Amino acid sequence: MNNQQDNKDNICEIVFRSDEGRFYRGDKLFSGVRVIKDEGILKSIFHVCEGLMWGMSRQYNDQLKLKSVTCYEDVKHGYQIEYFPFGEMFAVFVEGGVVEGITSVNRPRSARTFRKPDEQIAMLKNRLRDFYVDSCESSNFVEYYREQERLKSQVIITDEKPSIHFIAGADVAYNELEQRMVGAMVVLDVGTLEVVDQAYHEMDITFPYVPGLFSFREVPPLVEAYKKLKVKPDLIVCDGHGVAHPKGVGMASHLGIELDVPTIGCAKSRLIGGYEEVGSERGAYSSLMLGENEIGRVLRTQDNIKPMFVSVGHKISLDTACEWVLKLCPKYRQPETTRKADALVRTVMEERTDVGYPEE
Repeated sequence: MNNQQDNKDNICEIVFRSDEGRFYRGDKLFSGVRVIKDEGILKSIFHVCEGLMWGMSRQYNDQLKLKSVTCYEDVKHGYQIEYFPFGEMFAVFVEGGVVEGITSVNRPRSARTFRKPDEQIAMLKNRLRDFYVDSCESSNFVEYYREQERLKSQVIITDEKPSIHFIAGADVAYNELEQRMVGAMVVLDVGTLEVVDQAYHEMDITFPYVPGLFSFREVPPLVEAYKKLKVKPDLIVCDGHGVAHPKGVGMASHLGIELDVPTIGCAKSRLIGGYEEVGSERGAYSSLMLGENEIGRVLRTQDNIKPMFVSVGHKISLDTACEWVLKLCPKYRQPETTRKADALVRTVMEERTDVGYPEE
């Protein structure tokens, strides 16, 4: 009986009750992605959560060109990334206003690599931080998006360092309760992968969590840790993204430009872009695509283990970046550089606080 009722609800038309200002499907408040068409032509797409319009709506003309974007309550700052079977879209919001246009990524991918509409709605209800920030010390983020544009123009995606002798890992740990963070760099000899130097820097958290602007939060302690190193690295592997970023300049690129050192972005999860299924053997990879551009690679570093997301940071090519990541992963999924830097920040954080640094 319950299944029959659910099926009945699913085929009911979605209606807007003006007296309540909410959308209903049958007798239930509607949650979902509302698509409106006129004679088969797409006119608008918007989110509804518990009957209320949420997030943003988009209106299209007869040529399916985006005409306008409207942002609703709850989306305040940062990048909103939406996932659909036909691709993904993202926009930049500051104080609820769109400051960066929508980009659509139409890239076929397997069922494992995109979030289905029902997962999208679950994310809306859970209010995951991909979508908004509930508090910010400052709302003036436009200057940071403009700074990203400036940094993006400086990124070099070719090999600029002919020989690499020392390679470093960079990582940052946080204690949100005490609003403190630790940035660390650990330098390894490329021949032995033994630690030859390490340094860390503790400081207050000076920038709020804003999706897409993460580098402005993490780069400052890493720059200070770099200054303390006696053995300077020829290459830095970052636990984050490089050009595989909505603005093309993630933490790895930002750090590389600040230090004028080649950097690689090597992250555990995807931020943006589509990709095909990756082979199960070590060394297999799939191109991470944003439209027609390869912004990184999804690289399998160990047989039958989840892949890593590799992208150019600065002053290195994508081919060379992938070669180095594989060399640095002789036994484990993550590079030895990242493992060593992660261990250092965890140790420092545990020594400084009762809370420590939580395991993932």
